[in-house]
Amino acid sequence: MAKNKAKNIFKNLLLLIIVLAIVTMLLEISLRLAYPFYFNYNTEMWCYSVLLKMASPNPNVSHEHVPNSEAFLYGVDVKINSYGFRDKEYSLKKPENTYRILVLGDSFTLGWGVPIEYAYSEVLEKMLNENIKGKKFEVINTALGNYNTQMEYELLKEKGLKLNPDMVIVGFYPNDPELTVKFDEKSFSTFIKRHSYIYAFFWDRLIKLKTRIDLAGNKGSYAGYVHNLYRSDFEGRKIMENSLNGIIDLSKQNSITPVVVILPQFFGNFENYEFKEVYPTVSSITSGKNALTIDILPYFKNNSVKDVIVSFEDAHPNKLGHSIIAKAIYDNIYNIVSEKSK
Repeated sequence: MAKNKAKNIFKNLLLLIIVLAIVTMLLEISLRLAYPFYFNYNTEMWCYSVLLKMASPNPNVSHEHVPNSEAFLYGVDVKINSYGFRDKEYSLKKPENTYRILVLGDSFTLGWGVPIEYAYSEVLEKMLNENIKGKKFEVINTALGNYNTQMEYELLKEKGLKLNPDMVIVGFYPNDPELTVKFDEKSFSTFIKRHSYIYAFFWDRLIKLKTRIDLAGNKGSYAGYVHNLYRSDFEGRKIMENSLNGIIDLSKQNSITPVVVILPQFFGNFENYEFKEVYPTVSSITSGKNALTIDILPYFKNNSVKDVIVSFEDAHPNKLGHSIIAKAIYDNIYNIVSEKSK
């Protein structure tokens, strides 16, 4: 009797497992087929991670781009070259009579949501070549999504210096003091996270819920969250300061001109800007190192945030936003680069 009861329990459990497996499989297939109808900023960022990113062997770097990879993300083609950068191919050896600029940054510098020709690095390159004669200008975009200053410093050491740049531009974004999150591809849970559309679908909803909770914990505002990143006792701020100092020092040691570009937070409005601690914190580091620091915020004062971002849910700069950034950088570095062209 007990044996039959145990047998029935086993059968029912096995049936339940089979039903759950079938339901899960059908849901996974359905979400994959329906993806074009429900995708949004979060799920496209998930696709970016799955299709174009891989774990980095460097413990201070979360991830890198998969070289020679390509994906269609948020309505835009994103192609990665053989060096792992979203840019055209460049020779490792700098061509003669060429002034080379290396740009470090995150997704805001990468050009998320816009064709690569509209990213501020590309617009800057075009402006320099059209307006300054005597040298050819190459502006190499090395930015990766979700990078912070620590990871940018590591990239400069490992890859950037090999390209022999004359100038390094750091595209600094207000959330750069965030701590580096490790990127583990070996665990089963990571495999599910990176390949399941079910995970992506519910992850999007969890992210939105977490955002509301985080905002509530920071007095209901994203500015409160950013403010906490700049607390003097926050580990991420200390790492950011050390990394920014490292970028500037390493550049100068290699006769490279360091430039720090402080991008604004594309949130709220530019007239009553809430993220006031960013510029004085960063400039206090750069001014002591005698590094050119460009505050981009004033160049957006005559624009509404909604007019310079990719979409209502995506606060990355659009074509207009990138053109404003490029013009601001051009105006500030013109004398430096034109002098080198004589």
